[in-house]
Amino acid sequence: VMMSMMVLVACSKDKDSDSKKEESKKEENNKNITIDVVATADALIKDVKFVDQMSPIDNIDFFTALFSIDAKDVKEQKTYTSTGATAEMLSAVKCTDATAAERVKGIFETYTKNLSSQYADYKPEECEKLDNPVIKVYNEYVIICVSDDNDKATKTIEGQVK
Repeated sequence: VMMSMMVLVACSKDKDSDSKKEESKKEENNKNITIDVVATADALIKDVKFVDQMSPIDNIDFFTALFSIDAKDVKEQKTYTSTGATAEMLSAVKCTDATAAERVKGIFETYTKNLSSQYADYKPEECEKLDNPVIKVYNEYVIICVSDDNDKATKTIEGQVK
């Protein structure tokens, strides 16, 4: 019994080592990623079907105020929002670094949760979109898409990663 436990422990250490190597490889690959945030947002608008009319937010001050994001965390962004008749929105953001990107991701997560509670009484069918947004982080880049087609949004985003 003791021998089989030692074998199990040894095997699990090998698996841990393999998963750490894989994670390290992912982190290394993320460092070399570049994303054109304007092209990504525009590709999402073109490829993903949105029910509502989507309007761009080009003004960085309006963008940071809308999401309560510290302007020091953002280098570049392209965002589209709906008229408010739906919860649809998308944003592609280049942050100052990976730490800022994690903060922006957290802000987007909080934003969608808060919006979901607002839509719960108004338009409950919008809550599923808000409860399951596509949010991708690639080093200093954060991309969010709230739509009816998460698969298409994910494929479009992945197609923009270089």
